[in-house]
Amino acid sequence: MRPGCGRLLRLSLPLFCVGAAGAAVAGIPAPPAPGPEPKAWLEWVNDAFAGSTIHNADDFRTNGNTLAVHLAPRWLLAADFGMLTMKNLQSSNTSRTDEVTASIGYLPVVGGGEGSWWRIGVGAGVRSEGNYGGQKVQNAWHRAVGFGLVKLPYADAGQRHYEGLGWIHASRLDTFRLAGVGRFGGQVEAGGLATTGGETAGDVRALGVVLGRHGSLWAGGEWQARAGTRMSAVAAATARDEDGPWLVLGFAAGGLYGEFASAGGSRSTGRIGAQWQPDAAHADPDPIPVSGEIGGTLNAYGVEAQLRWAPDWLRRLATIGEQTSFFADYRFGRVPGIQLTGGSLRYNQGTVGIDLGAWPQPRDFTRHGGFQPFVQGGVGWRLEGVQTESFRPQFTPSTQSSTVLTGSVGVRQVVIPGRSMATGLALALDSWWPLNPTQTPNANGEILNHQQPGWSVSARVTMLVAW
Repeated sequence: MRPGCGRLLRLSLPLFCVGAAGAAVAGIPAPPAPGPEPKAWLEWVNDAFAGSTIHNADDFRTNGNTLAVHLAPRWLLAADFGMLTMKNLQSSNTSRTDEVTASIGYLPVVGGGEGSWWRIGVGAGVRSEGNYGGQKVQNAWHRAVGFGLVKLPYADAGQRHYEGLGWIHASRLDTFRLAGVGRFGGQVEAGGLATTGGETAGDVRALGVVLGRHGSLWAGGEWQARAGTRMSAVAAATARDEDGPWLVLGFAAGGLYGEFASAGGSRSTGRIGAQWQPDAAHADPDPIPVSGEIGGTLNAYGVEAQLRWAPDWLRRLATIGEQTSFFADYRFGRVPGIQLTGGSLRYNQGTVGIDLGAWPQPRDFTRHGGFQPFVQGGVGWRLEGVQTESFRPQFTPSTQSSTVLTGSVGVRQVVIPGRSMATGLALALDSWWPLNPTQTPNANGEILNHQQPGWSVSARVTMLVAW
């Protein structure tokens, strides 16, 4: 790698801000979601996207991003960047490194259509470890969201090391049609990687899949295994953390996708991303409109994912049916307005409810210029907990749960209209009312109020797709 490439990496990383390899083995460019492979995808993966920040260790493969582009139908160029840390709070053996991988791949086997897809890919490239500015990027992010700073020495004083690698990946998806719902089926995947430095790594996945024309839902398991020599003790510790079984849950809607993965306890990660030109997975008649949204809160760190759908029987209920849809919403992050020393109060919240638009919304999302005021009401479950970020926190870790009522008012605006897939933005004022407020004292007699009513402002990218 030329010296100028390192400077370019340091300049470009803040544009992505954070990311990492997800639950899959870093360096193996697997397709981002079940179904047709997109022309390109850009992915931000972070252990803070794991569906919870309450028990998040914020360690090992903590940050990074992935970019993959098809140069031709069978040729793939891929690169990923990962920030690896080894905090070891119980000892002085702390360290970090940054990992950069770039490869080119060829797909000798690729095919499918009407709900079934398969591909085999092979590739070769280079991996480097050392100081690529990851600590500066991570701490810039932590300052922005109010998390504690991470200051660790770079392994081998940040000197860069290089090795070659080769990879192979294979996957197959098969589905059957269920009228009015979409297609159900399963996907199996397997991948392997080997380096000239003596490392081998592999993973296998088995997923249950609900497949729409331009979207999908999936859940299942993955097993990762590694052996051999890594370039640093940080990378070796990260490999041990990533080995073993993982549970995964994900969704895709048009150009957006996201996945949560957990191996139990604080071992978790997540990824959100954008994919360019994913082809329709099937051409089944009578699709239903489904919207997927990914975004965050503006007044405190928070990540949100929401799915909305309007089944045909609901749309036939006179005019009000044309304005109504169901939603499932999951969000997590930092509770706004609460400042703690050496830690923070964080939450997980899942709700279901009803979305009511100001006027009937057509299937192609182009009427009224795509502008849609809306209100939402929901009910669900909320967990709040203290996450410590230092040796002497104001409050020790604790969690409190409650049933919660939610309400939102906002607007959506289509930016890129279309009949089977449209892209837009949503801005909302969200509020919540926990039904079980509680208090937690500390050793000094100070009181932390859990499960209090609150509000936040959220901004989301939305995709309306034909399911």
